[in-house]
Amino acid sequence: MSADATPHLALAFLAEGQQHKEVTVNDALNRLDAVVQLAVIDRDLAAPPASPAEGDRYLVAAGGSGAWAGAAGAIAAFFDGAWTVLAPAAGWLCWVDDDKVLLIHDGTAWQEVGGGTGETLQNLTLLGVGTMADATNPFAAKLNGALWTARTVAEGGSGDLRYVFDKEGAANTGSLLFQTGFAGRAEIGLTGDDDFHFKVSPDGSAWADALVLSRASGAARFPKGVSAGLVLPETQAAIDAMTVTPSRKRQRLYDELVGELLYAGILAKLDALYTLAAHDAQAALVNLADRAFDLAAVNTPAFTTDRGYAGAAGAYLETGFTPGASGQYAQNSAALGVFVVSSPTPTTGDSNAYPLLCTNSANQGFIRPLIGGNTQLAYSVASAATVFKTLGSPTRLGFSAASRLSGTQASGYRDGDSLGLDASSSAALSSGTFRILGNGASAFTPDTVGAVFFGAGLTDAEMATLYATLHDFLAAIGAA
Repeated sequence: MSADATPHLALAFLAEGQQHKEVTVNDALNRLDAVVQLAVIDRDLAAPPASPAEGDRYLVAAGGSGAWAGAAGAIAAFFDGAWTVLAPAAGWLCWVDDDKVLLIHDGTAWQEVGGGTGETLQNLTLLGVGTMADATNPFAAKLNGALWTARTVAEGGSGDLRYVFDKEGAANTGSLLFQTGFAGRAEIGLTGDDDFHFKVSPDGSAWADALVLSRASGAARFPKGVSAGLVLPETQAAIDAMTVTPSRKRQRLYDELVGELLYAGILAKLDALYTLAAHDAQAALVNLADRAFDLAAVNTPAFTTDRGYAGAAGAYLETGFTPGASGQYAQNSAALGVFVVSSPTPTTGDSNAYPLLCTNSANQGFIRPLIGGNTQLAYSVASAATVFKTLGSPTRLGFSAASRLSGTQASGYRDGDSLGLDASSSAALSSGTFRILGNGASAFTPDTVGAVFFGAGLTDAEMATLYATLHDFLAAIGAA
C-alpha cells in the first residue's frame, strides 16, 4: 500500500501545498460512504447495470466486464458518474440485499455468515448461549429456563411438537442425562440398545436400571425389584389385609388391576371386588374395593390356588353386605357379576347354580351363567323379575354380569359385551346379604369362581373395561 494513502481503504492523504484538496477529500468520503456499513444491491452481476443510481453498490460476480473487468469479488460503487472498484480485505462484512444474506471476507473469498440467509443459521461449528461451547459440547447454554412450544396451525404449523433423538445404531445411546454438579444421577432413553431405560446412579459412575420397557412387547421389567410403598395406597391397604404377603410380581398385578379401575372411575362405584383366584385362601377373601365386607368362608368351600373357590351343599362365602342397607348397590343403580374360571360341566345348565345371590330375596340380585335349555344367562339386578338373555356361545365359563342404571331398564353382559336392554322394573330392596357360591342349602354352584363384584350401576363401556381388567389379571396368574 502506498505511503501516500491509508493502509486499509487506500484513502489518499493530502499533500503539502496541494491544489484542489477538495477532490482528494471528496474521493475519500465517497470511499468511506461506500464501505462503512457495507450493503450491496446484488452479488450475481458481472457487468455494470445500464442505469445505476448515485451511491449504488454491487459485489462483482466472476467474469467481470466493462468497467468491472478483472474486479471479480470486489465492491463496485457508483458515484460522480463513474464506477470505483474497491478490493476487499479479510474481515470485511457485506450485506447482500436481494439474497438477504450476510457475508464475511476471509482474505481470499466471501463466505456466508452462518452458512445461510439472514433468517437462518446453518452448519455452525459452535454455538454458546450464556457460556462457551467446545468440541465436546458444540452447543452449550447456561440459563434458568427454556421454552419449546408448537407452531400453531394459524401460524402455518401443525400444532404439534416433537423433540427427536436419533442415534446411529442400536448399540449407541440416545438419552436425557440428569446431573448434580456435573455428575450423573439419572438417565432415560435408549441406552445401549433399543429398549427404553430408566437408570439411576449414586455417583455418576455406577449405574442401575430401575425400569426397562421392552421395544418389542411393551412389557415393563424392574431389574432391581419393586420396593414396598411403590403401589397405590388402595392396593397397599388390601395387601396389608392379607395374612400371606403376595410376591412382588403379584403385588404389581394387584396394583395394575386396582389402578386401571381406579383411574377409569370404576373402583369408586364398587362396594366389593373379590379376586378369589389368589395365592392364598385368606387373600382370596379380601375386598379390593373397600376395606369393609371381606369374605368369610362358611363350612370350608374348596379353594384352589390361583383358581378360586368352588361351592357345594352347605359351603359358601359370606359377604356380610346387605343390599340397600349400606354401600352403593341401590334400587335404581346396581351392578353385579362373577367370573367363572372352571366348571365340571361347562356347557350344562343347572337350576341350582347360583355363583352369586342375595339370600333372603333372590330378586334383590343374582347371577346364573347358564339356564333354560343350556342357552341363556339368567339374572336379577335390584328387581322382582328374573331376566333371561340368550347366549351366542352357551357356557358357564367366563364373565357374567348385569347392570341397572334406571328404574325401568337393566342390561345383561357376557365377557364384557352387552346382551341388550331389558324392561325389568326395579323393586325395593329387602333384607338379606349377598353370598357367593350359593345360599348354603339347595342353591349353590359347583363351579370355581375366580372373581366377583357388586356395586352401583355401570355403563356398557365401564363393564367392558371391568371385564378386560379382570381377564388380564386372571390370565396373568393362569386362571383365565
